[in-house]
Parts: sequence; structure tokens; C-alpha cells
Amino acid sequence: MGPAKSRSKQAPLFLSPEGNLRVSAQRWAWQLSSPWTITAGSLALIVSIPMLVILANLFSSPGENWEHIRQHTLPGYLKNTAILLTVAGLLSLAIGVPSAWLVSSFNFPGRSIFSWALILPLALPTYVAAYAYGDILQSLIPLQIWVRSNWGVEAFLHAEAVMRYGIVSLILASVLYPYVYLASKAAFCYQASSSIEVSRTLGRGMTATFFRVALPMARPAIVAGLALVMMEIINDYGAVSFFGIPTLTVGIFRTWLAVGDTGAAVRLSAGAMLFILILLIGERMQRGKKGFFASGLKTHHTPQRKQLGRSTGMIAACLCLLPVTTGFLIPGWRLARWTLQTYQKTLTPKFWQLLESTLAIAATGTLTVLLGAVLLSYARRVSTSRFLAPLVHSATLGYAVPGAVIAIGILLPLGWLDKGPVSSLQRLSGSEPSLLFSGSLVALGLAYLVRFLAVAYHPLKSGMERVCTNLDSASRLLGRGPLGTLLRINLPLLRGPLLAAAILVFVDVLKELPLTLVLRPFNFETLSTKAFSLASEGRLAECAVPSLLIVLAGIIGLVPLNRLMEGWKTQ
Repeated sequence: MGPAKSRSKQAPLFLSPEGNLRVSAQRWAWQLSSPWTITAGSLALIVSIPMLVILANLFSSPGENWEHIRQHTLPGYLKNTAILLTVAGLLSLAIGVPSAWLVSSFNFPGRSIFSWALILPLALPTYVAAYAYGDILQSLIPLQIWVRSNWGVEAFLHAEAVMRYGIVSLILASVLYPYVYLASKAAFCYQASSSIEVSRTLGRGMTATFFRVALPMARPAIVAGLALVMMEIINDYGAVSFFGIPTLTVGIFRTWLAVGDTGAAVRLSAGAMLFILILLIGERMQRGKKGFFASGLKTHHTPQRKQLGRSTGMIAACLCLLPVTTGFLIPGWRLARWTLQTYQKTLTPKFWQLLESTLAIAATGTLTVLLGAVLLSYARRVSTSRFLAPLVHSATLGYAVPGAVIAIGILLPLGWLDKGPVSSLQRLSGSEPSLLFSGSLVALGLAYLVRFLAVAYHPLKSGMERVCTNLDSASRLLGRGPLGTLLRINLPLLRGPLLAAAILVFVDVLKELPLTLVLRPFNFETLSTKAFSLASEGRLAECAVPSLLIVLAGIIGLVPLNRLMEGWKTQ
């Protein structure tokens, strides 16, 4: 009776439905009221504004030119974009996957050099590679004349189009294939290494092992790398406009800047976002729930490579040398040769002012992006809100959105602010109305934050996951709050990832062309916009100096990229 009586006096173990609802509401209110949740959620919403603006304006009334664009020019934009995606994507696969298999599974002359040299083409932006090969069509004029003389005008036009599309696709693939190469190499060396060794132990040859074991297991990684290549192709503006191929991104610029039809440009931007969405959904669907798990205590080990004979080893070395030559050595050599010819005329006081403004805007953009990435990554760690994760995920999708789309999504709300509240305040204060936001560096800084937040967020998130959470708990027990813990504990431990993220963002800002070209203030130039304007005027030799500086910065950025890749593989 005693125990039963004491149990009867205890509080009930279960609350009523109304009590459960009240507790859940209080828990959600507490989660949402956290300062870190509010701050990070607000930043994520601000970064997501450009995409939301494009989607919201999609249902507004189209511009007066939309019907003409939809019937006559839009099919050409879609066809050209699809052609480049298909041809350049297949070429990237044909270059990246075999190269990764060779350096991962065989020993041959120069293998250790090719292992890192194959990523060097990433240092060249696509538009810089296009400038380096800018006169290649002129060298094919005799062939085009011969086709016209022997087969007629229609054959000449068809041959000229094939040459133009083929050259641009080859240039894009030669520069972008390292995305596929890096993903494939990681899969061959670390994810599928044990299965490859088992296949070889059971008597399978290297060819059969590649097609029956390695390639199927690496397919998710390969498709992820291919998706990155395709997103870069959709985002490209400098290379395709230089060679005169009107893709969807070129159509956005033409409709917005030349025609002045914002409504039609918004609809084209939505089409570009749809392209990207299809790529992301397709990559996610083909990956499904596939995963690879290493047994034992070791997380990975590199499979033992097979030694190739002299002749086959030379063939393998030549196969690896070919993409490095076309994607890096030839463009780099031409830029260096042009630089030696024109540096005395190019290195004027105006050029040093151009370099100073470029470094200043790149440093400011990098600092802005780093602050946002630190805030989001640490908020994800300390906040218990369920609503923060999808907000942060949406905020880091900007890297997959073309720069032209982000530019429109930023200028529309900032233009509304300048024409509405800001203009009214300026009139009340007696000053002349001016473009305070959309006509200043504020728009450019916000665009860099939207575009490159993911570049800094993922390295910092990975670094924070490696920081022991017990240190945070110990700091909190000793009286430090979340902000003090971040400043005193986490940031000192994240010096490596912070430096790597800073270099990557700095190089990306330095290379960015579409955003800077559209959102820069009047008479504001950077290395990328100067190189673009000189190349557009046909002054290829004079654009070599700013282009070569961009390439050198890209080479510096590959060092932290390579270290990050090695760090992620060992986790």
C-alpha cells in the first residue's frame, strides 16, 4: 500500500493533449527566439531574396516583347544552350573519367605530376581561355572558303556553325573537365578502392574492373562533377558572347540591357533557374540513397597501382598530357607571349589603379562572404531550431544560379528601394534623388554574398564538425556565452579552413564576370571587366596582362582547393 500510495501522489507521467500542444508551442517559440536563430535566419532570407524575386515576378505580366522572344529567339537560346551542355558535357566526361582512372590505378612516367597538373585548367576562367583561342576561327577561314567553293553556301554556313560550336565546346570542356576529374579520382581512390582490389584478386582484368566495378560505384560522384560542369556552362557569358553563340545567359543580357524589357528578362532568368533545378533534381534522383561505407577502422586506403609497360606507360602519359596542354599550357603560353609584347603599353598608372580597385573589391567581398559563412555555420551548430536548416540550405544555393539571374534578382528590389523609400527621404531632406543602393558597390557586395556564400560555408561547416563539441561545453560551463566561445575557441581552431575559404572566395570574386559587368558602378572597372572589354574590341594581345593576373590568382587558389579535397577525403 505504501509504494502504491506514494505513486498515486506523484505528478502524472503524461500531459493532456492541450498540455502537449502548449509545451510544443513554448519549445518552438523558444527555438525561434534564439538570437542566433533570428540573426542567421534573417541573413539566410536576405541571401535568398534574388531567387525569390525571380520566382515572384515569373507570375507577373510579361513585357511587350515577350511574345516575339518566345516565338523567335527563345527556341534558339534553348537549342544553343542544350548543344553546348551536351557536347561540352560529354567531352568533359571523356577527358575527366579516363584521366582519373589512369592516375588512380596505374604507375607510368609522370603520374605523380599529372595527378595535380590535371586540375590546373581550373585556374583559367572560361572567358580567358576563349580569349587565348580567340583567333582560331580565323585560321580556319581557308577551310571554310574551300567548303563554300566546292559545296555551296548552305554547306559553308553549316560547316561554320559546326566549327564554332565545336571550338567553344572544346574550350569549355578543356577548362571545366577538372570538376569531373576530381570527383572521379576521389571515388576511384577512396570510395571504390576495396572493391577494386577484390575484383583484381578474383582475377578480373583492369578493363573489366573499370566497367564492372569502378565505374558503377563512382557514378554518383561522376554525375555530381558533371552537374557542376553544366552549371558553369549555363552561367558562362564571356566565352559564348565572344564567339557569338546566343545562349540563355546571353539572351538575358540582350533582353535586359539592349532591349530594356525587364519582364521578359525575368522570364528568361526563370528558364535558366529551371535548367539548374532540373540538373540538381536529376543528380539527386540518380544518386538516390546510394552510399559507400568503409569497413574496419581505416576510413580509406589507396589501392595498389599496376605498373604499366614502357609503351603503354607512354600512351597513358600522352593521354594525361593532352588535356593539360589544351586546357592550360597553350592558353597560358599565348597569354605570356602577348604579355611580353604589350606589357610596356599596358602597365600604365591607370592599370595600377585598376589593379588596386580590383583587389579592394575582392577583399571587401571576401570579408563579407566570410562573415556570413561563419555566422551561418556556427548558428547551425548552436541553434536547435528545425527551421534554420532549410533556410541555410536555400541560402547556399546561390552558387548554382547563373550570375545574370542573381544580378536581375538584386537590381529589382534595390531599384524599388531607390525609386521609392530612399527617393522620398532624399526629397524630404532637400537633396537630389540618387541611386543609393542599385548604383553603388552595395549591390555588387550583396551579389558576391549571394553567389559565393556556399564556397566559404561548406569548408567552415566541415571544419566546425571536426572541432570537438566538448570544448564548447567546457567553455559554456566556465561562463562563456556562444559568442565568446566562437571568438575564443572556434575561430582560433578554424584558422586553416578560414584561410582556405578566404583564398577560394577571393579568387572567385576576382574572376567573376557577369555579376561585376552588370552591377558595377559607372566607370568602375576590374581585371575581368577590363579583359572582357578589350577582347570585345578585338584587342586580344592587350587583354593578356589582366587575363594572366587572373590566371595566376587562380593557380594560387588551387592550393587550398587541393588541400581541402585531401582533408575531406580523410574524414
